[in-house]
Amino acid sequence: MAVLTSEQYIESLRKQKPRVFMAGEEVKNIVDHPRFKLGINNIRVCYECANDPKYADLATTISPYIDERIPRWNHIVANEQDVIAKIRLLRKMGDYLSFPYRCIGADLLATTWAVSYDIDKKYNTGYHERVINFVKEAQRKDWTIGCAAIDPKGDRSLRPGKQADPDMHLHIQICSV
Repeated sequence: MAVLTSEQYIESLRKQKPRVFMAGEEVKNIVDHPRFKLGINNIRVCYECANDPKYADLATTISPYIDERIPRWNHIVANEQDVIAKIRLLRKMGDYLSFPYRCIGADLLATTWAVSYDIDKKYNTGYHERVINFVKEAQRKDWTIGCAAIDPKGDRSLRPGKQADPDMHLHIQICSV
């Protein structure tokens, strides 16, 4: 089951029980909450494209890690053809969406893959194997992976290089599955 349908995606969200607060109030049901609709619908369209015969060749590929068809969003780019296919998919998705949110997760996976490899080489650690296992699981279950950057900015009237405290322009990545 490496490519979920949009219905399976929505059902997977309904099964989750995240504790979410917005504007000081707890949101009990993110799927039906109007402030979450745009993002959920954008991701839903990504799942629909992966299952539409008209787009399936562009929106999916075979994973060399699990030997199954997967959404391109959970594929680790390996060559020039993969990059071209991803750009074509982004352009095609632009016909339907303001922003295909799943592309951020693809970039996060690729970056984590490369950085963990480099860290292992330099420090003889075992991070990359864990990343490989995470990617395989994300591919098997067709996870949508999100990330966000938090930047406290410090004095917002000053540019990053002009901050009194250089750590005030610190970037923190948050990943969720």
